[in-house]
Amino acid sequence: MGLRTICCCLRKADNCCMAISSFIRDAYRMVAGERHALRAFGGRLVYMEETPVGCSALVKHDHAEYDRALKVWEPDTEELMYYLAKGAEHGRGNQI
Repeated sequence: MGLRTICCCLRKADNCCMAISSFIRDAYRMVAGERHALRAFGGRLVYMEETPVGCSALVKHDHAEYDRALKVWEPDTEELMYYLAKGAEHGRGNQI
């Protein structure tokens, strides 16, 4: 196997990993706001954590509009890994 073939395979693998990562991140949203508002997500709630100024949570994204009182953003890799792991620790199972 030549160097050109190896580079081509690595480029394809990198593109595949980026697509998978994007697909997984698109399935979730980080949400920050008041506790009662985040509890309303029910079964879509993966894990919620209280902070000094409110709560933040990872929720399954259903592409619906969110309450304007909530701050909503796409999770970065660190947030995704942390909240999925914490959710699994607290009996939320595999959420992917």
